[in-house]
Amino acid sequence: MKGYWGKALVVDLTTGASAGWKIPGEWLRDYIGGEGIGVRYLADLITPETEPFAKEQPLIFATGPLTGTPAPCSGRCVVVFRSPATGTLGMSNAGGYFAPELKKAGWDALIVTGKSEKPVYISIKDDQVELRCAEKVWGQGIHATEDFIKQDLQEEKVQIASIGQSGENKVMFAAIMTDKHRAFGRGGAGALMGSKNLKAIAVKGTKTMPVADLEQLKAIGAEARKELFEEAFVRDELKPFGTPSFYDSLTLRSR
Repeated sequence: MKGYWGKALVVDLTTGASAGWKIPGEWLRDYIGGEGIGVRYLADLITPETEPFAKEQPLIFATGPLTGTPAPCSGRCVVVFRSPATGTLGMSNAGGYFAPELKKAGWDALIVTGKSEKPVYISIKDDQVELRCAEKVWGQGIHATEDFIKQDLQEEKVQIASIGQSGENKVMFAAIMTDKHRAFGRGGAGALMGSKNLKAIAVKGTKTMPVADLEQLKAIGAEARKELFEEAFVRDELKPFGTPSFYDSLTLRSR
């Protein structure tokens, strides 16, 4: 099916092993997008009794069929997990370049399980997957972590999702951050990442996402972007300020 590689990368932090799982074709059709695929995997990988911080608890990063293509607003990544804050389904998403880079590496989803004995980060470059030591940045913030990883890998354009001190200490509302300022901010995904001694995930891809008609997609994408940015709210508020653009309307609605 165009728009997908049909593959999920699974990394076990306990053993250090990684493997590619084939995503069933019917899943790609029936559970369209990162949220659908992520929730479908979560349903298979845990039981109602699985505790949020159990080492077998998965942390699932998933993408959609337009991710990694010229389609506008398609760069978001969703994280699916059991929320340590609520004990129920946790789902959070963030924009930026992490999701397109994961797709360019040849993966529609990343599933992290297990728990490392020591702080590590996952390095993914296409099919090359490695657990690397993160002890030097354990206890440090997002900016220092991203800078360290780029230097450690000698790769300035690598895309990184990481946690700070709140995630390390399993604060129930801790976020996972990417691009230093974009947040997977709901449900406490950062706390789950910290419970696994996982400081960060670094991704670099070199592949081109196959689509049915690239030129037509580019043309439609350009037209859609033009229409979007003709909207005053999108142009003047949403683009420069992001989520805070909605605060006024949310405040008015709550009165």
